[in-house]
Amino acid sequence: MASITVKMDDTKLNALQFQLGKKGMDFNQEIQNLMGPALEKFYERQVPAAVREFVRALIMGLDIRPLPPDEYARILRELSAIGNNLNQITRIANATYSVAPPELARISELFGEAWRLIREHF
Repeated sequence: MASITVKMDDTKLNALQFQLGKKGMDFNQEIQNLMGPALEKFYERQVPAAVREFVRALIMGLDIRPLPPDEYARILRELSAIGNNLNQITRIANATYSVAPPELARISELFGEAWRLIREHF
């Protein structure tokens, strides 16, 4: 396996570890996760510019967040569908200047479903 050498003084290393620690991330594990697949493609000291910039941004306090679970895409699709349904009901209400009781019940149900999804996952 190839290796990559990144030189930084103790102050910068401590700042990087501190920023990762604030996010509950382990320095060595995160570097391995980021670089593991790429290590075989690069020779020692040939760190890609994007990686150098990423490490610099970490040191400067970049707000890092873990990738959201795959389930988030499903939740966003559901919320989008709920929004589309609400828009359709709104168009009918604007065109007819009224909303029937079943439509009001459906609006309440859709809002309830949206809030349930948000509370469960965000």
